[in-house]
Amino acid sequence: MNPLPHVLYLTLLLDTVLGSLPAPVNLSVSSVNFHHVLHWDPGRGTPAGTTYIIKWRCRFLLSLCCYTLKPVMRVYGKSKRTHSFNSTTTSFTVKFPPKHVVFRLSVQASYNNTQSKESSIPFNPSTQTIIGPPKVSLSGCGKCIHVNISLPEADPRSGIKDIMSFYYGVQFRVFWKKRNETAEQCFLTKSRNSTVTNLQIGTEYCVWVSTEININRNTKPSALECTFTGK
Repeated sequence: MNPLPHVLYLTLLLDTVLGSLPAPVNLSVSSVNFHHVLHWDPGRGTPAGTTYIIKWRCRFLLSLCCYTLKPVMRVYGKSKRTHSFNSTTTSFTVKFPPKHVVFRLSVQASYNNTQSKESSIPFNPSTQTIIGPPKVSLSGCGKCIHVNISLPEADPRSGIKDIMSFYYGVQFRVFWKKRNETAEQCFLTKSRNSTVTNLQIGTEYCVWVSTEININRNTKPSALECTFTGK
């Protein structure tokens, strides 16, 4: 019996398997305060020991229309430089430049000198990152309460020194109510230091703050903080 046909068949079968290395699936990005982690799942049938090639390049420029102050996507064009990294796990922390830019992220499986097709997703750090809750501190002042607001710090690797300066037109909505009441009031301010006035002396009030950013609605409200007005 001539074993050659069987050898050729196994060789062709092996080449077919390696040539159809499954592409990664279910790409997603978890991002909080500009700390970005790309996640994916191996394609079905991905062999053990597979490594992954992560690439990103900027695709579009996000700017504000000078008349409507609404975000407008302008074609930025393909970047000449593609940033490429390798990973043996199914997640990777990505560092982007501090710009209002949309990026194209791609992941490609690599095994035994064979590479899969690329799987990719767009990601805009400016509009998709979650801005964590602001920190609020209170101090009573007679018939008023001073409110000090500070946004969380951006991930140091992002290159963003101050989130409020990075975005245009950040505002804070300040809510307050008496400790044991459900009725609440609020006002909108651009200042990190505000005062709630016309309150009752010697009464406990609770205050919380939400952050409002024109191009990013992914913000978290602060915790409830309570204090007494002055005597």
